[in-house]
Amino acid sequence: MAKKILECWMIWITVDAIAVGVYAVKHLYPTTILYTLFLVLAAFGYKEWKKAYKNLGLG
Repeated sequence: MAKKILECWMIWITVDAIAVGVYAVKHLYPTTILYTLFLVLAAFGYKEWKKAYKNLGLG
């Protein structure tokens, strides 16, 4: 993340989506909510970085 690699956000989104499913199946609902929030934040981060890349002419 420190090197501003856009694809890192896709890894976080994937990991968070898997975690949401795992925790929901195990009925750990507070943790499911937490990882859902992480998923939303990762999606927002990806969107913002992608917009910044376009503004810089990189993507």
